[in-house]
Amino acid sequence: MPGFYISSLKSDINIKQFGVEHTGQAGDVVISTFMKTKEEKNDKVLSGAYSYKLIEKLDMDDMKKYENKEIYLIYIRLFNGALCTHLIRQNYTEVASPFLDIDFFNFCLSIPIGFRINHKIYKKWIIEKYPEAANFKWEKIGSKITDSKIKVTFNRVKSKLIRIFGGNSNKNSMNPFDYWYQNDKAIYNFINQYFCDNIDNSKIDDELRNSITYLFNEGTTIEKLQALTVLSAVKYYFGA
Repeated sequence: MPGFYISSLKSDINIKQFGVEHTGQAGDVVISTFMKTKEEKNDKVLSGAYSYKLIEKLDMDDMKKYENKEIYLIYIRLFNGALCTHLIRQNYTEVASPFLDIDFFNFCLSIPIGFRINHKIYKKWIIEKYPEAANFKWEKIGSKITDSKIKVTFNRVKSKLIRIFGGNSNKNSMNPFDYWYQNDKAIYNFINQYFCDNIDNSKIDDELRNSITYLFNEGTTIEKLQALTVLSAVKYYFGA
Protein backbone atom coordinates (compact mmCIF):
# COMPACT_ATOMS: atom_id res chain seq x y z
CA MET A 1 0.00 0.00 0.00
CA PRO A 2 2.73 2.62 0.83
CA GLY A 3 4.31 2.01 -2.58
CA PHE A 4 1.01 2.80 -4.31
CA TYR A 5 0.67 6.10 -2.49
CA ILE A 6 4.29 7.09 -3.17
CA SER A 7 3.86 6.34 -6.89
CA SER A 8 0.56 8.23 -7.01
CA LEU A 9 2.07 11.23 -5.24
CA LYS A 10 5.16 11.36 -7.47
CA SER A 11 3.11 11.17 -10.66
CA ASP A 12 1.33 14.40 -9.65
CA ILE A 13 4.47 16.39 -8.86
CA ASN A 14 6.54 18.29 -11.41
CA ILE A 15 9.80 16.50 -10.64
CA LYS A 16 11.74 18.47 -13.28
CA GLN A 17 12.25 21.35 -10.89
CA PHE A 18 13.98 19.10 -8.34
CA GLY A 19 17.44 17.61 -8.73
CA VAL A 20 17.25 15.13 -5.88
CA GLU A 21 14.80 13.98 -3.22
CA HIS A 22 16.42 14.21 0.20
CA THR A 23 14.56 11.74 2.41
CA GLY A 24 16.75 11.84 5.50
CA GLN A 25 15.82 8.21 6.05
CA ALA A 26 17.84 5.98 8.38
CA GLY A 27 19.18 8.92 10.41
CA ASP A 28 17.37 7.98 13.59
CA VAL A 29 18.70 4.42 13.37
CA VAL A 30 22.25 5.00 12.16
CA ILE A 31 23.18 7.67 14.70
CA SER A 32 21.32 5.82 17.44
CA THR A 33 20.15 2.19 17.33
CA PHE A 34 17.09 -0.04 17.34
CA MET A 35 18.23 -1.36 20.71
CA LYS A 36 16.94 -0.11 24.06
CA THR A 37 19.61 -1.87 26.17
CA LYS A 38 23.15 -3.15 25.52
CA GLU A 39 22.07 -6.66 26.50
CA GLU A 40 19.36 -6.74 23.85
CA LYS A 41 21.97 -6.72 21.09
CA ASN A 42 22.71 -10.42 21.52
CA ASP A 43 19.29 -11.81 22.43
CA LYS A 44 17.11 -13.76 20.03
CA VAL A 45 13.76 -12.19 20.89
CA LEU A 46 11.99 -10.55 17.97
CA SER A 47 11.29 -6.84 18.32
CA GLY A 48 10.49 -3.87 16.12
CA ALA A 49 7.38 -5.45 14.58
CA TYR A 50 4.25 -3.39 13.91
CA SER A 51 2.13 -6.32 15.07
CA TYR A 52 2.74 -9.32 17.31
CA LYS A 53 -0.65 -10.98 16.85
CA LEU A 54 0.64 -13.64 14.43
CA ILE A 55 4.23 -13.61 15.58
CA GLU A 56 4.26 -17.33 16.36
CA LYS A 57 3.92 -18.08 12.65
CA LEU A 58 7.28 -16.52 11.83
CA ASP A 59 10.43 -18.61 11.43
CA MET A 60 12.91 -17.03 13.83
CA ASP A 61 15.78 -19.13 12.44
CA ASP A 62 16.20 -16.28 9.97
CA MET A 63 17.93 -14.29 12.72
CA LYS A 64 20.80 -16.79 12.78
CA LYS A 65 22.07 -15.49 9.45
CA TYR A 66 23.05 -12.17 11.03
CA GLU A 67 25.89 -11.24 13.35
CA ASN A 68 23.59 -9.91 16.05
CA LYS A 69 20.12 -8.51 16.58
CA GLU A 70 21.09 -4.96 15.64
CA ILE A 71 22.39 -6.06 12.24
CA TYR A 72 19.29 -8.23 11.79
CA LEU A 73 16.97 -5.26 12.40
CA ILE A 74 19.01 -3.00 10.14
CA TYR A 75 18.47 -5.42 7.25
CA ILE A 76 14.87 -6.41 8.00
CA ARG A 77 13.34 -3.22 9.39
CA LEU A 78 15.53 -0.56 7.81
CA PHE A 79 16.62 -1.85 4.39
CA ASN A 80 13.59 -4.03 3.63
CA GLY A 81 11.10 -1.80 5.44
CA ALA A 82 11.89 1.91 5.73
CA LEU A 83 13.83 2.05 2.46
CA CYS A 84 11.49 -0.13 0.39
CA THR A 85 10.06 2.85 -1.50
CA HIS A 86 13.44 4.09 -2.78
CA LEU A 87 13.18 1.97 -5.92
CA ILE A 88 9.77 3.47 -6.63
CA ARG A 89 11.02 7.01 -6.01
CA GLN A 90 13.93 6.46 -8.41
CA ASN A 91 11.47 6.06 -11.27
CA TYR A 92 10.92 9.82 -10.94
CA THR A 93 14.08 11.37 -9.48
CA GLU A 94 17.31 10.55 -7.67
CA VAL A 95 16.90 9.70 -3.98
CA ALA A 96 19.45 10.41 -1.28
CA SER A 97 19.99 10.39 2.45
CA PRO A 98 23.33 11.43 3.98
CA PHE A 99 22.89 8.76 6.63
CA LEU A 100 23.19 6.04 4.00
CA ASP A 101 26.75 7.02 3.08
CA ILE A 102 28.67 3.78 3.56
CA ASP A 103 31.66 5.29 5.35
CA PHE A 104 29.42 7.29 7.70
CA PHE A 105 27.20 4.26 8.28
CA ASN A 106 30.16 2.05 9.19
CA PHE A 107 31.66 4.73 11.41
CA CYS A 108 28.42 5.05 13.40
CA LEU A 109 28.19 1.28 13.86
CA SER A 110 31.78 1.26 15.15
CA ILE A 111 30.74 3.49 18.08
CA PRO A 112 30.03 1.34 21.19
CA ILE A 113 26.31 0.76 21.48
CA GLY A 114 26.25 2.17 25.00
CA PHE A 115 27.00 5.61 23.57
CA ARG A 116 24.33 5.31 20.89
CA ILE A 117 21.39 3.95 22.90
CA ASN A 118 18.61 6.48 23.49
CA HIS A 119 20.40 8.93 21.15
CA LYS A 120 23.01 9.78 23.80
CA ILE A 121 25.80 10.84 21.46
CA TYR A 122 23.26 12.21 18.95
CA LYS A 123 21.84 14.63 21.55
CA LYS A 124 25.30 15.79 22.63
CA TRP A 125 26.17 16.35 18.98
CA ILE A 126 23.07 18.51 18.42
CA ILE A 127 23.61 20.57 21.57
CA GLU A 128 27.25 21.27 20.74
CA LYS A 129 27.12 21.66 16.94
CA TYR A 130 23.58 22.92 16.28
CA PRO A 131 22.11 24.24 19.55
CA GLU A 132 19.21 25.95 17.73
CA ALA A 133 17.83 22.50 16.86
CA ALA A 134 17.72 21.65 20.55
CA ASN A 135 14.92 24.20 20.99
CA PHE A 136 12.45 21.90 19.22
CA LYS A 137 10.49 19.27 21.12
CA TRP A 138 11.06 15.67 20.11
CA GLU A 139 7.69 14.13 19.35
CA LYS A 140 8.86 10.75 20.68
CA ILE A 141 9.47 12.06 24.21
CA GLY A 142 7.35 15.22 24.15
CA SER A 143 10.28 17.25 25.46
CA LYS A 144 13.34 19.18 24.41
CA ILE A 145 16.60 17.25 24.69
CA THR A 146 17.84 19.93 27.08
CA ASP A 147 14.95 19.40 29.52
CA SER A 148 15.62 17.88 32.94
CA LYS A 149 15.51 14.11 33.32
CA ILE A 150 12.44 14.44 35.54
CA LYS A 151 10.51 16.37 32.89
CA VAL A 152 11.61 14.02 30.11
CA THR A 153 10.63 10.97 32.17
CA PHE A 154 7.22 12.47 33.00
CA ASN A 155 6.48 13.29 29.36
CA ARG A 156 7.75 9.89 28.20
CA VAL A 157 5.44 8.07 30.65
CA LYS A 158 2.55 10.32 29.63
CA SER A 159 3.13 9.59 25.93
CA LYS A 160 3.39 5.86 26.63
CA LEU A 161 0.09 5.83 28.52
CA ILE A 162 -1.60 7.68 25.65
CA ARG A 163 -0.29 5.06 23.19
CA ILE A 164 -1.38 2.17 25.43
CA PHE A 165 -4.89 3.42 26.18
CA GLY A 166 -5.54 5.59 23.16
CA GLY A 167 -3.53 3.89 20.41
CA ASN A 168 -3.19 6.21 17.43
CA SER A 169 -6.57 7.79 18.15
CA ASN A 170 -4.69 10.81 19.46
CA LYS A 171 -4.92 13.26 16.54
CA ASN A 172 -1.67 14.92 17.58
CA SER A 173 0.33 11.78 16.86
CA MET A 174 2.68 11.86 13.86
CA ASN A 175 0.58 9.15 12.18
CA PRO A 176 -2.85 9.04 13.88
CA PHE A 177 -4.17 6.05 11.91
CA ASP A 178 -6.87 5.13 14.44
CA TYR A 179 -8.04 8.74 14.59
CA TRP A 180 -8.34 8.91 10.80
CA TYR A 181 -10.12 5.55 10.68
CA GLN A 182 -12.59 6.54 13.38
CA ASN A 183 -13.32 10.06 12.14
CA ASP A 184 -13.02 9.98 8.34
CA LYS A 185 -15.90 8.07 6.75
CA ALA A 186 -14.14 7.84 3.38
CA ILE A 187 -11.12 6.11 4.95
CA TYR A 188 -13.33 3.89 7.12
CA ASN A 189 -15.47 2.83 4.16
CA PHE A 190 -12.50 2.25 1.86
CA ILE A 191 -10.68 0.01 4.34
CA ASN A 192 -13.72 -2.10 5.16
CA GLN A 193 -14.94 -2.33 1.57
CA TYR A 194 -11.52 -3.34 0.26
CA PHE A 195 -11.36 -6.13 2.83
CA CYS A 196 -14.84 -7.41 1.95
CA ASP A 197 -14.15 -7.26 -1.79
CA ASN A 198 -10.87 -9.21 -1.63
CA ILE A 199 -10.87 -11.59 1.34
CA ASP A 200 -12.55 -14.39 -0.66
CA ASN A 201 -9.88 -14.40 -3.37
CA SER A 202 -9.53 -18.04 -4.52
CA LYS A 203 -5.73 -17.66 -4.55
CA ILE A 204 -5.74 -17.39 -0.73
CA ASP A 205 -5.87 -20.69 1.18
CA ASP A 206 -8.04 -21.15 4.26
CA GLU A 207 -5.20 -20.86 6.79
CA LEU A 208 -3.99 -17.56 5.37
CA ARG A 209 -7.55 -16.27 5.01
CA ASN A 210 -8.23 -17.04 8.68
CA SER A 211 -5.04 -15.23 9.73
CA ILE A 212 -5.85 -12.17 7.62
CA THR A 213 -9.42 -12.07 8.94
CA TYR A 214 -8.24 -12.38 12.53
CA LEU A 215 -5.70 -9.57 12.08
CA PHE A 216 -8.28 -7.34 10.40
CA ASN A 217 -11.09 -7.92 12.90
CA GLU A 218 -9.02 -7.84 16.08
CA GLY A 219 -6.28 -5.42 15.11
CA THR A 220 -5.60 -1.72 15.24
CA THR A 221 -5.90 0.36 12.09
CA ILE A 222 -2.25 -0.32 11.28
CA GLU A 223 -2.94 -4.05 11.56
CA LYS A 224 -6.01 -3.69 9.36
CA LEU A 225 -3.78 -2.02 6.77
CA GLN A 226 -1.32 -4.91 7.06
CA ALA A 227 -4.17 -7.26 6.23
CA LEU A 228 -5.10 -5.11 3.23
CA THR A 229 -1.46 -5.09 2.10
CA VAL A 230 -1.50 -8.89 1.89
CA LEU A 231 -4.80 -8.86 0.01
CA SER A 232 -3.58 -6.23 -2.46
CA ALA A 233 -0.29 -8.09 -3.02
CA VAL A 234 -2.11 -11.35 -3.77
CA LYS A 235 -4.50 -9.56 -6.11
CA TYR A 236 -1.72 -7.71 -7.91
CA TYR A 237 0.62 -10.67 -8.42
CA PHE A 238 -1.83 -13.57 -8.70
CA GLY A 239 -5.11 -12.01 -9.77
CA ALA A 240 -8.57 -12.01 -8.26
